[in-house]
Formats: sequence, structure tokens, C-alpha cells
Amino acid sequence: MTHIKVPDIKPEIKYIGDGVQTTFNYPFPIFNDSDIKVYFNNNIKSGGYTVLGDGNTNGGILTFTEAPELNVVVTIAREIPLERSSDFTNVGRFSATSLNNEFDYITAGLQQVNNIAKSNLAFPKMERSTINSIPSRSERANKLLSFDGDGNPTVTPISEDGFSIMSSDMFLANGASAVQRKMLDKNKDFVSVKDFGAKGDGITDDTNSIKNALRESSSVFFPEGIYNISSSLEVKHGQFIFGLGNNSIISAINNSFDVINVTSGMSNIHDIKIINGNAGIKLYGKDSPCVQNIIENVIIESAEMGIVLDGYNSKSNPCYWNNFNNILISKPKTHGVLLTLTGNGDTPNANRFSKVRVYSHGEDTQGYGVFIQNGKYHNTFIDLEVNIDDAANGCIRLSEAEETLLMNVYTETIGAVDNIILDEDSQNTSIINHLSMSAGGAIVDSSGGSYSAINAGYPEKNYLRRTESDDFKAKLMRYEVTFIDYSTSAIHNIDLSTSFYLVSSFNGSVNMVLPEASMDNYGVEITIKKQDLSKNPVIITEKNGTGPDNREIKLSARYDFITVVSNGANWWIKAANAFPRSDQYYDGIAKVKPSLSSPLCLVSAYSGNVEVELPPADNINAIGQTLIIKKTDVTNNIVTITENGGAGPDNSNKVLNNQYDFITVMSNGAQWYVVG
Repeated sequence: MTHIKVPDIKPEIKYIGDGVQTTFNYPFPIFNDSDIKVYFNNNIKSGGYTVLGDGNTNGGILTFTEAPELNVVVTIAREIPLERSSDFTNVGRFSATSLNNEFDYITAGLQQVNNIAKSNLAFPKMERSTINSIPSRSERANKLLSFDGDGNPTVTPISEDGFSIMSSDMFLANGASAVQRKMLDKNKDFVSVKDFGAKGDGITDDTNSIKNALRESSSVFFPEGIYNISSSLEVKHGQFIFGLGNNSIISAINNSFDVINVTSGMSNIHDIKIINGNAGIKLYGKDSPCVQNIIENVIIESAEMGIVLDGYNSKSNPCYWNNFNNILISKPKTHGVLLTLTGNGDTPNANRFSKVRVYSHGEDTQGYGVFIQNGKYHNTFIDLEVNIDDAANGCIRLSEAEETLLMNVYTETIGAVDNIILDEDSQNTSIINHLSMSAGGAIVDSSGGSYSAINAGYPEKNYLRRTESDDFKAKLMRYEVTFIDYSTSAIHNIDLSTSFYLVSSFNGSVNMVLPEASMDNYGVEITIKKQDLSKNPVIITEKNGTGPDNREIKLSARYDFITVVSNGANWWIKAANAFPRSDQYYDGIAKVKPSLSSPLCLVSAYSGNVEVELPPADNINAIGQTLIIKKTDVTNNIVTITENGGAGPDNSNKVLNNQYDFITVMSNGAQWYVVG
């Protein structure tokens, strides 16, 4: 039988349980199954496993009947009795195998002792100390172990607080006015989470240790390390938590819970990195107002949402006046920053964000970089960057938001994601100095223009809303122009987003409908011009009104235009070219009521006598109007000109008997006169 060899290998290996794995390898040889000892954390496990591989140089396999629980440190070690129970005889054959086995056992024992020795304190190799023992039991009782001036072990008396009374245990700050303090008091200025048992090793669940520290101290420090947590940490009124920036990491085991909940006011979180979580940091007023909190120099990575502000359940405990500075939100799954209202409280208001960056870093973000779902009254974002994946719904979205300020904003995706989205309920948004580098809309506005933009959008999207000036000088005035070209006859409702309309009616007449004159459009000026060569008219009317100068206007020829202005009650013609008006032609109609917007009325009586009834002379559309009525057919049927409610032209009905007979009439507001 081949004997085992004992290679130069540590007789111990560690694993972290995941609640699933039951089989674990050990890479060192053992002589018998009983040589294996198993520890869960620091506790030895007496059974519940089987060992295979004794006698194998390369080790073997250990199998548990039940998988070690999540995050349990599993230690598998070779621990053999340091004894010799065999002996060589003086007679008989000398067995090389027996000798090899003895040497193997001795080597394994030495490895075991060496493994223990490496964990002991020892003098440095360069020192040759003659002191190899500590003071006696009676000398060291109720004293602190310390070192004297020569570096040799000694003892020091302790005070009632458990600390040394030596002068070295006093602290003196640099400076002429500094006073001496006990190190005990100095150390109580703030506590470390490690003072309460946190490991920060990226393996241990440090949740309870951190919660104990937060419960006992108002100022808690996170030294360098990775602190795993399995439930939310709550920061209460006036608490400070801080670390060493990117080197102090709080890591949630999954994204099912918020990492840090700020539930009150006046707290401060700074120089911390947060990984995972439903929300990296969530602010809401649980039992008191969530106000005047400061979050700065924080990195949040791979959370479902980076920062969440929630108005929550009570208007008495609002989420107001919180400050965020120098924040990086990396790889958010849904939203980078969310302002929302999940209960009956007030919307998050007057919160300040400065130097905040939301960066997908190549991973999918399904929501928005910044989403003000509910947030009224002066939420401010200054020096904001949103650089997110093209799977997102938008870079920045304002829904139920009022008086929001976006200043020095940069938005970018590699696709056609909209940069800034203004919903219908977003009001009075101010956008200053916005560079939009996503291929989507620069400013997608559904708010009805309830925003101001200065040097915002791409390439030029700048708006000043309802601005008054006593003295205004412009070197160059530009007008927003809309081109209208339908494939068929159409109705186009003017929404006042443009001051100049170029209209093609080549494919059919186009009815340009002005909005009803009201104080909302007081002083608004609109110009409409026909640009095509067709005979199809461009018709100008008014919604729920009579139209410019109380009538319907037709632009019949190319280059015809009209400029109208609202005084809040009516639309008035401010300027127009001498545009021709379309003729009227009637055939087969027994009674005609001519339109006064056209100067010529051609009437065929071929099918029978025709009556042309003029409107009353005092009709507002008749005053000052001239109308020519001409008979076009060859029959003996007559065309009679009458007046609605009046005596007729020159106080009598007039008759056209023959082809080409015509009459020209004009109203002076009192009666119709024959003028030709």
C-alpha cells in the first residue's frame, strides 16, 4: 500500500456558508477520519458530517447532512494528537513504510504546531530578548499588561474606569490654549462601529453591531472595511455617521430593503459608500419632521434607487430643507433620485441638490435619472449630471412639481432618450444652462409652456415667459415659425406656441382656427401666410368666436397674409396685404344668402327663379360693404334682389332679367344703395 506524503500546505481551510452548499474540499492529507475537526464560526461541530479521503496525499471531501447557514464561517482543520504510540523492534524486518508513516506523522504535527505559533505574539527576529515570560500571577492581578521603557513586559495599575492612570493616557491637543484630557474622554468623542463588534471583513453580518452603535452614540465612525448588513439602518435626530469615503463601505446583502433610513432631522451622513439596497438612502418623517439633514461626499452603487425623499404619512412631519452635496449614484436599477409621496403627508419641498451625478456606468436603468414624481415649491438641482443607459424612460422628469430650478444641467444617453420631460402638472420650472446630449427631445413639454429656459436645450431652446420690460432693445429678433402642409383638406387649431405660420393649402383648403380671444392671450400677435400656388383657400376663423374683425377671412392667392392681435375680447386685424377675396357662384338654389366676405356673387337661374336676399343694412358685417350680383344664365328666369327685414336696394326689390345683367349695391348702415 502506498503511504501518503505530507506536502508543504497549511492544515486548515475556511469557507463561507451560503445555506445551499453541503460538500467542501480539504486540500491537506489526513491519516484517519478523526483527524478532521470542523468549526462553525468559533464553535466546534461535533457531528453531522462525513469525511472521505483519509490516506490520500491531496486531501478529500467533507459532506454535511445539512448545509451550513448563510454567512457562517466554516473552518476545516487537521488536528492530530501530538503523541507517539508506536515503537520499532530490535529484531525482524525493518519496514520503510512504517518509518515513512512515522516521519509523515511528525511532519503533520510540526505543521499543526507551526499553524498555531503563527497566531501568537513574538519578538521581532532582529531582537534577542532575554525576557521570555510575563510578570507572575500575583503581580499582574487586576493590572494592565504593558511594556516598560526597555520594551519588556510589565504591569500597570488601572483606575476605576478600567483605564491606566499613567500620564501617557492623557491627551493634549496641539496649540497654546489646549487643555489636557483623559484618553477615555477623548475616545468618547465618537465611537467606531468596531467598538460594538462590527468586523468590516465583507463576510460577517455586521447589522446588529452597527445598530447597537447607532443606539448608543450620536456620532458613529465606520473605519476602512466592507460592512455587510441584512436589514435597514435608521439614522435618528441629530446623528452623525461618517467614514473614509470610498474605503468605508456599507453593503446590503440584496435589494429588498433600504440601506439607510433618515427618519428625523438635523442628521449628517458623509464620506460613506453604499452598495445595493432598495434605496441607498431614504428620507421620510416617521415620528418628527425630516428636515435640515445633510448628505455629502457619498457614493451609492447598484441600488434599486439611489436617493428617495418621501412625504410619507403626516403633513406635520414633512420632508423639507434637506441638503445633498457631492453625490455619485452609480448603476441605479430604476431611479437615481426620486421625490415622491406614498401616504397622506406633504410633498418633499425646498430640498437642495448640488454636484449630484447619476451614472448608469453601462448597466440598465429602467426609470429616470431624476424623477420628481411629487415635489412642490423650490426643489433645486445645481450642477447636475444625468448620464444613463438608453433603456431608461428619460433623463429628468418633472410630474407634479412646482417652482423647480434646474441649473448647470448635463444630460446624456447613447440613444434617443428624452432629456427633460415636463408633465402637464409641472408648473413654473426654470431651466438655466442645460446641455442635452441625448438624441431624444431636449425639453419635452406637456405643461402648456409653464417653464422658462435660458441657454437650455440643443441647439437653441431658450424661453422667457410673461416677461415685461419698460425699455427693451434687441439687435436681432427671431420668431418661431411653424410650417403647415396637410395631405388633404384639414382643420388646424392654433395653440399660440408659434407666432408665425406658413401654410400650404396645395392639397386642400386649410382652416386655421384661432383660440377664443381671452385675457390669457391678451396682446398675442399671430401672422398667417399662404405659401402655395393652388386655388384652395386658407381660411381663418375663431374657436367659439366670430373671427378677426368679427368675420371669416380667406387667403386665396399665394403670398396673401394677415396679422391679428387679441385685446382679450376679440381678434383684430393688425395688418394684411390687399388679398383678393374668392368669388361666390350659386346654381340651382332658389334662395341665396350671399357672403359679404366676397365682392362678387354670380347667380345662375337656369333651373328656376332665384331670390338673392341681402342681410339687413345695419348688420355689422354689411356696413361699408360693396357687393356685385350678376345673372349668368341665358333663360328668361329672373334673379330678384331683396333685403332681409328691409325694403331692398334703393328701397325696392331689384330684378335681373337677362344674361350678364348685374347690380352693385352698398350699405351705409341704414339702407342698401344701388351704386352701379
